[in-house]
Amino acid sequence: MGFADLLRDAFLPERGAEADRLPRRLLQEISQMPRLTGILPYLAWQEDARIFALDQGGFGEREEHAIGFCIETLPQTGANDEMEKVLASLFVSCPPGTGIQASLYGSPHILPTLKNQANLLPASEFDDGEDGIQRRHSNIFRLLARRRIDHYMKGTSESIFGHQTYLLRDFRSVISVTLPLDPELPADVDEALRIRESIHATLKSAHLPGHDWGPDDLLNFVADFFDHSRLFSGSTVTPIGWNADQPLRKQISNLEIASRVGDGDIRFRKAGGDESVLQLFSVRQYPRYFRLSGMNYLIGDPYQLALAMPCPFIITMGAVALEYESARTRAQMKAARATQSAGSYLAHFQPDLQERKRDWDMVLKTFDSGRTVVGMYHQVCLVSRVEDASRSEHSVRAVWRARGFDLTKDFYLQHQALTATLPMTLSPSLQNDLRQFGRINTKTADNAVMTSPLIAEWKGTQTPVMTLFGRRGQIIGFDLFDNTGGCRWRPFTGDTRRHCGNQVC
Repeated sequence: MGFADLLRDAFLPERGAEADRLPRRLLQEISQMPRLTGILPYLAWQEDARIFALDQGGFGEREEHAIGFCIETLPQTGANDEMEKVLASLFVSCPPGTGIQASLYGSPHILPTLKNQANLLPASEFDDGEDGIQRRHSNIFRLLARRRIDHYMKGTSESIFGHQTYLLRDFRSVISVTLPLDPELPADVDEALRIRESIHATLKSAHLPGHDWGPDDLLNFVADFFDHSRLFSGSTVTPIGWNADQPLRKQISNLEIASRVGDGDIRFRKAGGDESVLQLFSVRQYPRYFRLSGMNYLIGDPYQLALAMPCPFIITMGAVALEYESARTRAQMKAARATQSAGSYLAHFQPDLQERKRDWDMVLKTFDSGRTVVGMYHQVCLVSRVEDASRSEHSVRAVWRARGFDLTKDFYLQHQALTATLPMTLSPSLQNDLRQFGRINTKTADNAVMTSPLIAEWKGTQTPVMTLFGRRGQIIGFDLFDNTGGCRWRPFTGDTRRHCGNQVC
């Protein structure tokens, strides 16, 4: 032992631990390790044009940029033929290489609606005492409101019914578009704005009006999947404010959260908290026939509580717009090959060859009718506690299997699957990565529309005088006087008598 070691042991004995003897080179490498949010393409927000600037994120070998925007709509409660036909035009108006994602998030954040209901009550009450002096006393209605809020918030993380799964949630539908355009070129920005207005018009025609996201909306939506304490804490969630001086992806998570990638999941732990699990699934096989109205059952069966989603989840349909002529040429070659195989001697022993021929004939009919094909995938993401991970997996498989979908768990591809699940991530770099792993299937635009997660439960009216809950746990605010086509007078608000000016009133 040298003289320096003797002095250190004599005066600084606590510095002799193993952690202090790590090589400096290793410490530098640890500090330079990328965070999990580095896989996301969120780069910046352009305030003047109100669009997002995206890059390749953790995918792609060279730096490239894209333009993105998100539109949040109210989920519909059903669908008809007209709605399906209108939504099919979403894939025609976009340039080739555009990534369109439709996401449905079963969020546990029901507190804003409960707060709005509690704020309708008067803050305090006064009465006259025996001496004629007004005294303030506690409001029993606000006390009941606080206890009701506490009870409902417990129902967001654990079932209200002891023998069945029934969680309270708020369904949010988001349509995000990623355009292969340069955010630095004014002509490309103008083209992106034109496409956004066209998509707004299409959604409005399909009875899906929506509003554009800003940076705060994106950060607070995506942060739920990296900071799971926002989902299971049961308390008020501190909103994330946008900082223009940092890339957007660096503002989603914080250094208190540690992630660990396993074989089939990603585990998160926040300092001082419990460990949670994020599981990802993709669709391996689709049903033979399916309509858009059937997506109502993929969030849980409305009549069987046994087929319910037992944790927060997000369902994403991703579609890549293909170049029309090249896609048609490829479809003709595939159809010719399928026709040849179906007429061969082996077709007697392989019945699936006839089905393959019918599929490609249907694709050719799609082109003849003026529609196109897309590259499509589906992702399902579950966020649960460790002890509930296995039950959540079995439940989501049962829900989707009941409707003819076969789910497969994404082993060793969690980073790619998580990125493909979140909104506005289908950049050209991720598209190439998904194709290399064979995770994008060629489908018609009608197939993409029919399997878009746009159907959920009714959210009620604007004023939550009463709070009800749907069969799948959707919080419903209801006011009998929320009539947008007639009188708007609400006698329960405590205001003076006001009406809409209609002579009938």
